Amino acid sequence: MKIVFMKSLPQYITHTQVKDLFQSAKSLKSYIRQECILVMQFMYFAGLRVSEATSVTPSQISFEPNEETIRLFGKGSRERLVPIANTPLLEHLSYLRMANPNTNYDQTYITRHRTTVWRWINNLGNKNNLKLSPHTLRHSYARNLIMLGNVPITVVQKVLGHEFLQTTYRYAEISDNFEDIKKAMRTINYD
Repeated sequence: MKIVFMKSLPQYITHTQVKDLFQSAKSLKSYIRQECILVMQFMYFAGLRVSEATSVTPSQISFEPNEETIRLFGKGSRERLVPIANTPLLEHLSYLRMANPNTNYDQTYITRHRTTVWRWINNLGNKNNLKLSPHTLRHSYARNLIMLGNVPITVVQKVLGHEFLQTTYRYAEISDNFEDIKKAMRTINYD
């Protein structure tokens, strides 16, 4: 049995702050706007790590109805399927697919290095008075799935590609906001 030591609790931003962040990204210079928004969508609407988000190719996306997914090989070369149905990410990828029918299916969507992506997100965070890194979007995705979406933690573990449940469990422990706790308590049915 492998012992896993708990790290500090992950930083996250609220769903409202995420909306504000995407709104701010729309004001970026045109030559980076689409790529920045797409990489943020990969991290927030699919929970991808920055290294995964910057390496996704069209060949990894399934547009099959009711099976819209991204096929990834994450840490430890573990394969996972990430659902993207009914998300702005799927809409964006569908648009790119239709706008560029002769796409090279092995070319990545994101052409910038992950350090550039880190700088973009950090700068957007500064504009919104938030301390951000790309991983903050992944943390926010996980936290919002658990706390707002009532998604079982084992499902979140699988989608994030975590080997150990303890790693994913940290996201359930980060709500010390009294309003979040009250909202979660209202969802409990005592009948």
